[in-house]
Amino acid sequence: AIPVFCWSGLFPPGTSAFLPFDAVSVPASRIVQFLARGASKPGRPLLIDGGELWTAISTPAFAAELLRHEGAEAMTQPSDSDKGGSAAVAATGLMAAEISSLFAQHIPGAEPKPLRAAAKRWGAGFAASSLQHGHDCIALPAWQLAVAGDFVQVSHSPLEAAALSGLAAGESLAQVIADHGC
Repeated sequence: AIPVFCWSGLFPPGTSAFLPFDAVSVPASRIVQFLARGASKPGRPLLIDGGELWTAISTPAFAAELLRHEGAEAMTQPSDSDKGGSAAVAATGLMAAEISSLFAQHIPGAEPKPLRAAAKRWGAGFAASSLQHGHDCIALPAWQLAVAGDFVQVSHSPLEAAALSGLAAGESLAQVIADHGC
């Protein structure tokens, strides 16, 4: 398993009005690889506790660097951590600064700062290896089931593997529905 940090922060209301995205992959960042606005998900409120919720996933390299500073036990512990610790505290501040800087490229005036934020270690954020299955998903039409994820097939990145696998699973299930009228 490859650990990452999951960061959540509340930004002042109206922040997203200036941003040209609800979710974005950030390949040029060494800290943040993915960022999404909570309210962009169906059924989610625009504001939570008076702020706009944004969630980010760190890069595996950033997580590894922080965990190395915390010691060998943190690197090998497979579980998630909601206990804080110096790595989670550092991830909170560094990810908040990176996201604020990304937002500032689109928002006139002062760089937006989160009202509050927290990061948690996601001990098994990505699979360390794949099943190396011959297809992007594992389709079981007789059960109207498709298994998808970054662990199914090797790809250039875990995000790409997960996206391709999800698309293949959707196409597989759509075909089952079309064939059987389910």
